[in-house]
Amino acid sequence: MATRVQDLLTASLDSLRYEPTPRRIRAELAGKTVLDSTAAMLVWEPGRVVPQYAVPVEDIAADLSEAGPEEGDRGGPGPVPFGLGARRVLTPGTGFGVHTTDGTPLTVRTGDAERPAAAFRPADPDLAHLAVLDFAAFDTWREEDDQVVSHPRD
Repeated sequence: MATRVQDLLTASLDSLRYEPTPRRIRAELAGKTVLDSTAAMLVWEPGRVVPQYAVPVEDIAADLSEAGPEEGDRGGPGPVPFGLGARRVLTPGTGFGVHTTDGTPLTVRTGDAERPAAAFRPADPDLAHLAVLDFAAFDTWREEDDQVVSHPRD
């Protein structure tokens, strides 16, 4: 019997999910490329419907330091109802500083810019080598040579 893909995705909303992307991912901060990766992942924290980019920490050309637990963007709506059954999800409007999995928020710092808690290192052993990144904290994102606006493509 056939399975609707949306049903599979909805059933996994409460899980920490990831998918490798074959695309080269780059981001700029204060006019400088601060990450360039061919090993990026798309990561969805539990309850999130839109992914964030995650890259190996060695692909980030900026200093990463542990941020305070209350730093980062915590604005926007909290969980909102999604579909039938009153499941609650976090929308793209919910700030990156709201995390639904264990891990460590990290400040991204270059000589010209500092973004408190703009990265997050998940505690999950499959993802612990990665930094999940706040899309809004960076000036420009590119997949290959195409500029990405709003959020990562999934």
